[in-house]
Amino acid sequence: MRTLLLHTDLMFSAKVKECAQQQGLATLSFKDLDSFRSAAATCEGEAAVVLDLNSTRLRPEEVIRECGKGGINLVCFYSHVDQELAEAAAASGASLILPRSAFTKRLSQILEQLFV
Repeated sequence: MRTLLLHTDLMFSAKVKECAQQQGLATLSFKDLDSFRSAAATCEGEAAVVLDLNSTRLRPEEVIRECGKGGINLVCFYSHVDQELAEAAAASGASLILPRSAFTKRLSQILEQLFV
């Protein structure tokens, strides 16, 4: 099982990677949409995606749509002040959408649930 992490925040991604490694999950990080697409195409349901909604460079709406088409579990996190991003992600079909603080607090549990 792999966790595909789309982000632009290196410190935050380090937390996610460390937690995933503790659970025996491989983590691949992407800072651009094209690299992510290539990796996601080879996963065939064997992965979950963790997406930073505040990273506009990653074009979150496209990632959410593509994950929905491919049946890939998608967890999104966002800054608590950007409720509109959360609403747009929900409307686009994201599996789980949490403020960054709640995501961090529940990270271990979330990763565990994604791969049960």
